Amino acid sequence: MVLLVATGVIAIGERLRHWLKDTKSGLQLDDDDPAGFHPRDEIIWRLAQAVILPLGYLKWWTGTLEVRGKENVETAIASRKGTQVVGNHKAIPDAFTPQTAIRFLGHVRLAEDHFRSVIGMVFVNRRPILSKVLEGGDYIPIVPERMLENEFLRTLTPAERKTHLRNARRINSAAFPLMRKFLGLRYWTLLYPEATRVLEPGMKKVHDGVATALRHPGTNLLPVAQIGTDQMWKPGSWRPQPLSKITVIFGEPISSEEAETRARKISQRYGVSEDRALCDLVMRRIARLMIENGHPQYAGFYAKPRRERLGVS
Repeated sequence: MVLLVATGVIAIGERLRHWLKDTKSGLQLDDDDPAGFHPRDEIIWRLAQAVILPLGYLKWWTGTLEVRGKENVETAIASRKGTQVVGNHKAIPDAFTPQTAIRFLGHVRLAEDHFRSVIGMVFVNRRPILSKVLEGGDYIPIVPERMLENEFLRTLTPAERKTHLRNARRINSAAFPLMRKFLGLRYWTLLYPEATRVLEPGMKKVHDGVATALRHPGTNLLPVAQIGTDQMWKPGSWRPQPLSKITVIFGEPISSEEAETRARKISQRYGVSEDRALCDLVMRRIARLMIENGHPQYAGFYAKPRRERLGVS
């Protein structure tokens, strides 16, 4: 009997070890898609709620989670359109803070069932346990710019590079239709154009190619500025500061059609591509939320004058 119990415990332990194993320690994408396109696992999702919601309740009750711009969230909901929440990215809590804020504004079903995060593969690869939690809550994997640059590609052998690029194309080509599918169902998605956490003060300039992820006709773009997540969970630390204050600021939603029209005018006036103009338009709206609410240090590159941001004389 004892032997059977011991055998069972060992078998369960081995399955758990395999489940949590980080098979992508070199950040290389192999044929076993590290993020996967898995259906939601309710057990894991409930586990995520058990970890995240108490933290949210604690911060809500103690006043250390401040949410501004509730009326803008209501406007986006009233439009009955799919909405892309687009924000700045500085720390681990960014992965769930907007979703938590929307839940505590009273929109539980939207936050828990109709919200999808677009997660960069570098983040997923480096956090195997959290990856499983996010997997349980549904997310859209995407390969960020960092994993396509020469600096990273030079670390791979020719054969590895070929496999890596092939799988990166496969994952990204699947990500955009998946985003459009969810937005077409009037779900909300969360996108961080900076792709990875920005450790230096303020936002960094985003790649023009981000415009592809922002273009979804018939949807809204809802800017969000997150202040203080980098103090709640400092980069490099596994120990959060639960009572550190976070401020989440939602800006006015803009329809994709209006954003395209404004980007076209900026493009024509300054002689830059419409992709660059669209990225600048959206990121500047996030920066303005920071500046107007007394946190200009978070705006970074997008606090600069428009000509300088667009690279024109």
